[in-house]
Amino acid sequence: MADVLLVGPEDVFPPEMEERTRHQGHQAIRVLGAGQAIVASEKAEKLLVFLDSDSGQYEALDLTRKILSRQPEASVVVTAGEPSLDLAVESIKEGASDFLVRPVEPEKFELVIEQALGRSGEGPPSSGGKEAEPWAIITDDPEFKRVLSIAERAASGQASVLIQGESGTGKELLARFIHARSARKDKPFVAVNCAALPESLLESELFGHEKGAFTGAISRRLGKFEMANGGTILLDEISEMQVHLQAKLLRVLQEQIVDRVGGSSPVQVDVRVIATTNRALLQYIEEGKFREDLYYRLNVIPLHIPPLRNRKRGVILVKSIINVITKT
Repeated sequence: MADVLLVGPEDVFPPEMEERTRHQGHQAIRVLGAGQAIVASEKAEKLLVFLDSDSGQYEALDLTRKILSRQPEASVVVTAGEPSLDLAVESIKEGASDFLVRPVEPEKFELVIEQALGRSGEGPPSSGGKEAEPWAIITDDPEFKRVLSIAERAASGQASVLIQGESGTGKELLARFIHARSARKDKPFVAVNCAALPESLLESELFGHEKGAFTGAISRRLGKFEMANGGTILLDEISEMQVHLQAKLLRVLQEQIVDRVGGSSPVQVDVRVIATTNRALLQYIEEGKFREDLYYRLNVIPLHIPPLRNRKRGVILVKSIINVITKT
């Protein structure tokens, strides 16, 4: 049994959340102030905390830091009454596992609990994955294990993920790892290498085109975003995308709407975006090669893969036995 701390009054976190916590085999504890939250967190062996960022009783990011400094293995979820990209980004940077807009749907609330704590008598999901999951990452390296732990927690949400690391460190495999543990795992996973296609083709590849949109467009073609509808799209080496395409991508992230090349009406999509890069994007922003607003849209959940040379025991990346058998 673990403790689920609800830091806020009943009009913020209704009694139903306490009932659902108990239904999943854990103890719900309601407190109102930062002092009570810190005392309760110090007593817990396993802990999940829901914070009200709109409270006048404490500052949510400061309380997140204090709780995690005392309980590094705890999961903290920051909530707000209105969407806020800035607060979401800052919360994740401070170590929060998720950022949710209230009211939190009951199914989402239970999923967050299960992802963070497991059900009563169970631990959190293993980084080796479940038998039916198609991708597993096995490692003995402590730093990479930390990355996997964050990735597992991120998988349950919908926020964009930015994976940074040197070439050959397994960025795409980590993206597939996240998709395989998400609610979208039965939907498409579509990967696009932004560095492999010339600018003239990348726009059509991503967003699709209508018949006659340009020379050679003999029929309508769906783009990768439409092909990934309901699932996940991986934008590999996002730093190589030209600035004008970055603006179009930003609209997709903001509105979940795609404009086909030559199209007259937008197309609604439901896609989670995971981007990777081996570049220093902050330097690219200073040089005018990458949009700052797009960076913050993508970097809601940042993951940094350590270089292979720094991994003490190395990393073994494997597919499940089911996938191996079907391809041999």
